[in-house]
Amino acid sequence: MQERKLTEAESLALITQMIQNTHRRLTVNAGKPYLIWGYLTAGVALFEWLVVVNGWSFYWMFAWWLIPLLGFPLMLLTCRKRPTEPKNYIDRAVEAVWIACSVAMIPAFAIALFYRVSILPLVTLIISIGTLVSGRLIAMKAVTWGGALFMCGTVAMALHQFSMRHAVVVENVNEYTLFLYKGEMLIFALLFICGMIIPGHIINAKTRKHA
Repeated sequence: MQERKLTEAESLALITQMIQNTHRRLTVNAGKPYLIWGYLTAGVALFEWLVVVNGWSFYWMFAWWLIPLLGFPLMLLTCRKRPTEPKNYIDRAVEAVWIACSVAMIPAFAIALFYRVSILPLVTLIISIGTLVSGRLIAMKAVTWGGALFMCGTVAMALHQFSMRHAVVVENVNEYTLFLYKGEMLIFALLFICGMIIPGHIINAKTRKHA
């Protein structure tokens, strides 16, 4: 038997219903993932900025690994969900987007290591895609604007590199790299504060209000 094709109005109604179902399954403190990754990443970035500014041991740079080493366990411990309804298309789409973004971090790290460039703009670009697409899929303006901010931050980092490359004259390449890195880390931390921490608190406020 041939399936009946949905009309434009029926398709729109179905999509709207899926978004509403996704919103309904958002529990109190649903912004926890954004807060976990936001506070953790911003905190580590600011710490690393202090490492560079104060000339502390290079080994402190390994503190970047605290982000995944602490982030994923915290997600498993605090963000477990037992949905009463099966996942719909939008739920699976959002999940797929973040899985793809997580996997994309691997080649980004390889590129940064191989070409000896900063990984921060690459991470920011990947995060911007995941956040922006997720915000559009679940129709949450705070998340969408957060993704747009990350996208703008990627451009800001590129412009920062360009301006410093033509404005700063140093004889030591490592000195120039550290000088450039200081500015990027501050931009990076600010992006996670404005693009994840603030949207996370907004989401929590909304879910508590409708709980």
